[in-house]
Amino acid sequence: MFSFSNDETKPKGRPVVNWTIIGICAVVLIYELAIGSLNREIFFYKFGLRPVSITGGNTINLLSSGTDIYNISSPISSWLTLFTSIFIHADFLHFAFNMLFLWVCGNYVEVRFGHIRYLLFFLAAGVAGSWLQIATNTDSQTPIIGASGAIAGVLALYLFLLPRHQVGGAALYIGFWILIQFVGAVGSLGPSAQGDNVAYWAHLGGFALGVAVGLIYKYWTRPKPLAAETETAKFWRGRRL
Repeated sequence: MFSFSNDETKPKGRPVVNWTIIGICAVVLIYELAIGSLNREIFFYKFGLRPVSITGGNTINLLSSGTDIYNISSPISSWLTLFTSIFIHADFLHFAFNMLFLWVCGNYVEVRFGHIRYLLFFLAAGVAGSWLQIATNTDSQTPIIGASGAIAGVLALYLFLLPRHQVGGAALYIGFWILIQFVGAVGSLGPSAQGDNVAYWAHLGGFALGVAVGLIYKYWTRPKPLAAETETAKFWRGRRL
């Protein structure tokens, strides 16, 4: 693993929002594991994000399993599933991988970025990723679940907030990861991608929002030159430039 930061670059503070997000995801996962595989699949359909429900297509609200048919219509608005889907994970490995990156990078970003701004950004990155995924397959009945889009946004913002001399290893690792997502996203558009349930476009959408927010943040927080420094810069060896 690359060293993403050290004690000298870690800002002081408690990332309570990030801890809470991880805690919610953990509670949801425990619930999923407790209800069994069939009920878990129904849960995904009810609270995951189905693109067809957002785009107004023909949503199928019945799931057949053997001789039984189950109602999978969502008890909440389809628009709310843009947010509930972020906190649902397919299995323990899906959860563990996402939470590892969220713990490593999210803690740092929250303390640097601020609690409220971090929460709003996290949700916005998740929604942005979902929208891009929806755009690539508007009639999909398959639920989109997971915090990967939101976490991709956090990874992008992390690169802008981390001190420049520390960003080398992180940039290499994250850059390789985003390259894999891009290749997977392009491949998902072809007929050979049938059965691949990885939401590559959601990852790219969240990452793109993180880059945009990072650029804006760096612009607005860049050091302003002092008046004396500005005046001095206009002369060289006593001559006006």
